[in-house]
Amino acid sequence: METRIRTYIDGVFRDVPVTERSESIKSEILQNLLDRYRDLLADGRSEEEAYAMAISSGGDLSGIAADLKGEGVGYSYAYEKQFDRYYEKEYRKEKKKCAIFNGWFWPLVVCVYLCYSFLVSGAWAYSWILFIAASAVSNLHAYLTIKSNRKERRAAAGGAIWTGIVTAYFVLSFLTRRWDVTWLVFILGVALSRILSAVEESKNKEEEI
Repeated sequence: METRIRTYIDGVFRDVPVTERSESIKSEILQNLLDRYRDLLADGRSEEEAYAMAISSGGDLSGIAADLKGEGVGYSYAYEKQFDRYYEKEYRKEKKKCAIFNGWFWPLVVCVYLCYSFLVSGAWAYSWILFIAASAVSNLHAYLTIKSNRKERRAAAGGAIWTGIVTAYFVLSFLTRRWDVTWLVFILGVALSRILSAVEESKNKEEEI
């Protein structure tokens, strides 16, 4: 009967273009239906009854398939909540990964900062730049990790670019002492932000095709 559930999901997603997003959603829905089916069997339901109830619990999946194919869909409340639940679950997983990363990354940054500042003469005057650089790394990690929340992903990308630009500005300024020229790196930041926005918009359009 589990094969029957897989066949059902394959049928729903038959005409959906194969992308990382569509395969992830398909896999998540399939796993949810299989888990529901197994729970119903454990509760004493017959195979046919468990199958029917599991499929019913998944709701109308045609809206998800149509959305992934780029078709205009009149969202029903049930479909919208179902879609939101999937992305909310994925977003929680991604935020947890970011939290784990920051949990060990920032203590390491502090240790490196203190060790370097104490061991290198005069380092206190500029070693604080390490925290700005670390913020850029943290934002970059979030950008690479978060896939299900476009707003957070864009915010992380913007944070990575601008903290990276600020880091470059201070490093170049301390190294060259040309504070009157190094501010030009901020113009580079504006250009990079616009390029990133264009790339993200292009990716979003590709996902909708």
